[in-house]
Order: sequence, then structure tokens, then C-alpha cells
Amino acid sequence: MRSSHVVFTYLSLFIFGFIDNARGPIYPRVIEVFGLTNASASWVFTLTSLVNFCMTLAMPLWLSRLGAVKATKLAMFFHTGALLCMGTAGLGYGGFELFLIGSAFLGLAMGIQSVTVNLIIAKVSTPYNASKLFSGLHSMYGAASLIVPLAMGIIFQYELSWQWFFLCLALMPLSHLLGFFRLPTLGLEKAASSKAPAPGGAILKLGIIFSFYVATEILVSSRLVAFLYESAGMEIEFASYCLTGFFALLLGGRLVFSFYRPPFKSVSLLRLSAFMTLAFYLLALLAHPVFITFTGLSISYFFPFGMDYIKQSYPNSEGIIAKVMMFVGAMLAGMHFLFGLVSNAYGIQVAMWIGVLLTGVVLVLLLLEKGRR
Repeated sequence: MRSSHVVFTYLSLFIFGFIDNARGPIYPRVIEVFGLTNASASWVFTLTSLVNFCMTLAMPLWLSRLGAVKATKLAMFFHTGALLCMGTAGLGYGGFELFLIGSAFLGLAMGIQSVTVNLIIAKVSTPYNASKLFSGLHSMYGAASLIVPLAMGIIFQYELSWQWFFLCLALMPLSHLLGFFRLPTLGLEKAASSKAPAPGGAILKLGIIFSFYVATEILVSSRLVAFLYESAGMEIEFASYCLTGFFALLLGGRLVFSFYRPPFKSVSLLRLSAFMTLAFYLLALLAHPVFITFTGLSISYFFPFGMDYIKQSYPNSEGIIAKVMMFVGAMLAGMHFLFGLVSNAYGIQVAMWIGVLLTGVVLVLLLLEKGRR
């Protein structure tokens, strides 16, 4: 195991999560600063998602030329540019157009990292520590999700400038880039072009499983507060506490499995995760909405053990992971679009049933998966 690459990848995903989650708290301020409508302001997130999606589609081009390590370093450069553009625009230099350029830079960075961080860990891990390393990797995003609201809360409590905070925050990815500038490559350029074995349509099946899972996690994390506030009529403060609880369970579950590997097949653990997530989801929609918070625990270990399952079950795991992440990018863009259509037409209560559909499909496909590991 190459510890320097593990540290590099862990810090990269932490930075990804920190910047990604910092946008939500400043969203109302962005509307005020630029005098936007809700429709025009939504491009802050929509543009990032679109560029992210395009980057995953173009993955064979940039990964074959750069490899995972160099591409992740490039993502740190894009993160730096995104923060500088957003902070500068917020101070009145360049207007909302510059802020959107920053959103596009952010999409470039996220599109790269959604693929590369998993490839690097798959490459440097062994059959004995893969699930632990993947759990540790994705706990970095959970940790950032918990820290950001606290940091932004301090900014707003003391009426500090979020614009200057973003400019100072640009030092984080820049320092990471400079600190690991000489980190050697891993020869992962071949992962983009290699022909991954796909008996019985395994690529398609795995792509659907993972893209539907990630879409469910993002759906819950991005709509939980709105669901509890608008549909269940709860106070927004309590709904925010529930979101914090969701991220705490998400982080806690991943941290536990960073140190402990249950003596069960990975596919069995994935089935249990999908079943429990579906159960909590149905309880939230049919019994009491607070149950949606507990999906954080059942969702927590799915992706790490899923990556471990691919690594252990297929000889060309790097090639398969790269192709699977293309499905994820496409599904995230589709999920946000579909959720918007359904919620506008029928309300958020009905739109939340999309998560039931996604999780149900994941569970059925996992039950059909033979599972060598």
C-alpha cells in the first residue's frame, strides 16, 4: 500500500466535500448580493451539475492522457479557480457571470474527482484492506459535511464576510496541489481505454446499481430539510438538526467500517444496506418523516463495500470503476431534473417516492447478483 497516495486521495475528497457543502449556506446570500430570482440563482447548482456530467462523459479522453493522480492535481487547480471566482464576484468584481464561471470550474473539478479518487484507492489497496480504505475515503466527505455547517455558522454569527472566507478557502486546494506536486503517477491511464470484462451485461448492471445508490444518497441529503419543512410542517431549525443527524450517521457508519470488516460477503452487506434504506424510506413516507434521517446509517457503508465488491470480483476493477462512474454522473443530472419536474407538478411529498423507486431497483438487482465476494 502506498501511504502517500492514500493521504493524497483522502485529503482530496475532504476538500471536494468541504467546497461542495459550502455552497448551500451561502445560497440565500448569493441571491441577495446579485439581486437574483430563484430561477436564475438555481444555475449556481445546475451549471456545476451539467459540467460535472460532461466531464464524466469525457472521462476516456482526459484519463487516458493524464492518469488519475495528475487529473486529481488538475482538479485542485480548478477548485482554486472556482473559489477565487466566487469570492471575487461576491465582492462586486465581475458580477454573477464570474460567479457562474466559478461554478463551471467547480463542475470540472468534481467531474474529475468523482472518478479518480476511487481509482487511486482501488489501485493501491489490497484484497485485505480495500473495504477499510474505501470506507475511510468516503468518510472524508462525511466529515466535511459536518464541519462546513459549523464553519459557516461562525461566519454568519459574527457577521464575517463569506466572500473573503471563500478567497481564503482557496488556499486549501492550492496548498494540497503544491504539497503533493511531486507525487508519482500510478499508471492508471490505461483504465479509461481498457476493455473491462462484462459477462451478462455486468457493466450495465453495476452502473445502474451504483448510479441509483448515489442518486438516492444525494436526493436525501439535498432534499431532507425541504421535505421535513414543506411536507411534514416541521420547524426549519429541527429539520436542519435532522440533516446534521443524517450526516453524523453517514460519517459514523463509514468510520466504523474503516476499522472493522464484518465477516460477510460484500454482496450480502450491500443487500442489507439497500433493504434497510428502503425500510427507513418507507417508514418516513408512510409512518413518520423523521425516519428519513436514519437512512444515513444504512447508506453509509454501501459505496465503500460496493467498490470493494468490484475490486474483488473483477480482474480489471479500475476499468470497471471508471465506466461505472460515468453512469453515476449521468444519473445525478437526471435525478435532479426528474425530481424538479415531479415536485413542481405534484409536490415534494410525491417526488420523494423517487428514492423508493431507486432503492427498490438497487435491491432487486443485488438479489439477482450472484456475488463471488
